Amino acid sequence: NLIARQMNIATAHIRIIPHGTSILENQIEEPKPQSSEKLTVLFLGRLEPRKGIQTFLKSIPKLLARHPHLEFKIAGKDREDFFQNVFSDENPGGLPEVTFLGEISHQQKIEEYRNCDIFAAPSVYESFGLIYIEAMSFAKPVIGCRAGGAIEVIKDKEVGFLIEPNSDEELTEVISQLVSNPEMRKRMGIAAKQRVEKLYTADIMAKNSYHMLKAIKSDWNFRQ
Repeated sequence: NLIARQMNIATAHIRIIPHGTSILENQIEEPKPQSSEKLTVLFLGRLEPRKGIQTFLKSIPKLLARHPHLEFKIAGKDREDFFQNVFSDENPGGLPEVTFLGEISHQQKIEEYRNCDIFAAPSVYESFGLIYIEAMSFAKPVIGCRAGGAIEVIKDKEVGFLIEPNSDEELTEVISQLVSNPEMRKRMGIAAKQRVEKLYTADIMAKNSYHMLKAIKSDWNFRQ
């Protein structure tokens, strides 16, 4: 809409082609088998306010009070360990259920996606949200915020949940729902995987781009 207004172009002439993921090179994961062992909640992204890390960290003690069998993995660059130190200060004695992984390699990222049970990245804003489709390709239910591109990627209550930005209370509630309901986790994980297969693979992105360019070339030749 912004492009249409600023460049005086009808929205009918604008086509949106979303990013695609090739993280598994078409080997999209099956849902992880349900287990009575510890469940893992993963956050992946830069540790900065825009990514909602403070919301994620605030929810952890509340969730552990309800579900002591949870563990939390936090992957991403934390400048000068700011958020890690703040979390430690606010939770004297530390919480062994929380692991700060720092920056991780591509292969480590794949392993963390594969081994987690729930993916949560409550970003205040995402221009698109590639991390969500990456996690969804591993058949994981995902949690994002009603802001930016996450609204288009995450189909609320079907592949995961959308919450209000900066709401650690709402984040706590939806994670708790998923923890308490293994069938919901499985159903949303399958739906997430299917959504990626239908809309967000690198192959689909390439084909859509190719057909769009052909249409532009044909239209240009006609105008000439």
